[in-house]
Amino acid sequence: MNKFFLIVLVSVLAGCSPAERPPNQAAGSGAVEAASAEQTNQPDGYNEYLWCQHGANYSSQSFSDLMEDWTTRVNNLGMSELGHSTLMMLGDGSENFDSIVVLRWTDKEARDSGWASYQAEDVDASLQAKHPDVIACGGDGMQQHLWGFNRYQQPPAVPWDRAVNPAGLVGYRFCSFAAEKSAQDLAMIVRGPFSEYINASDPSSYSYAYLDPDFDPSVGTRHEGVPTDYDFVWMNFWGDPSQKDPSDELWAEQGQEIQAAFDEVATCSEEQLYEVTSNKMPSSLL
Repeated sequence: MNKFFLIVLVSVLAGCSPAERPPNQAAGSGAVEAASAEQTNQPDGYNEYLWCQHGANYSSQSFSDLMEDWTTRVNNLGMSELGHSTLMMLGDGSENFDSIVVLRWTDKEARDSGWASYQAEDVDASLQAKHPDVIACGGDGMQQHLWGFNRYQQPPAVPWDRAVNPAGLVGYRFCSFAAEKSAQDLAMIVRGPFSEYINASDPSSYSYAYLDPDFDPSVGTRHEGVPTDYDFVWMNFWGDPSQKDPSDELWAEQGQEIQAAFDEVATCSEEQLYEVTSNKMPSSLL
């Protein structure tokens, strides 16, 4: 992956989510350029996605009981900053999984030490014995159906209010760069017409992220709608799902010329939408 691209990704990636209206990020016309210049090659976190199968004893209550037990155990192992969410695919669902668990680590190092502690204490086996046939994630050793990504995310202008909207909405697009296109091509679009679009937008619960795969996407198992290879995943998130349709309509009216420019640089799959609920927040965000 071109590391220069990672420097400008917070600004660039919104162009790969054509139907969303990004939040207002600053009042000045040079805000996007300034924000881009401040970015580094370091991700702000590390996401892991695990396919999960629901057992005969699965219910909202049994899962809640398991998560309460799980949270206590991982906190006691020093993982209080680990976040845990559940994704439920909208529409017809998937033949590969019933749900997806997202683990949001602070970084790859925290991920490695966290899993080492978790496996050394045999936490999963203990949980399965105490909460039998509720849910099983990740396949063999919890590592068979698990995918890790370095995360570069732009926070929303309006934080997710879970009391008002217990379930958010998240979408994923799997994207590849066009031939002979690069980060410089993307940056030119972002620093021009797209920055103007962002600066004219109203604050919202919308957030976006660039997910850089920490594996070879061309090999291994994949679920429906995922291409045989891709360069990155673009994530859209709405803390208030009702904001998605109006933003789609606005982009259809005002953003098509910008979208055409982005389409010349990267090609993305159809968006896969999921309901997302948070099961464990990092302690620093409580």
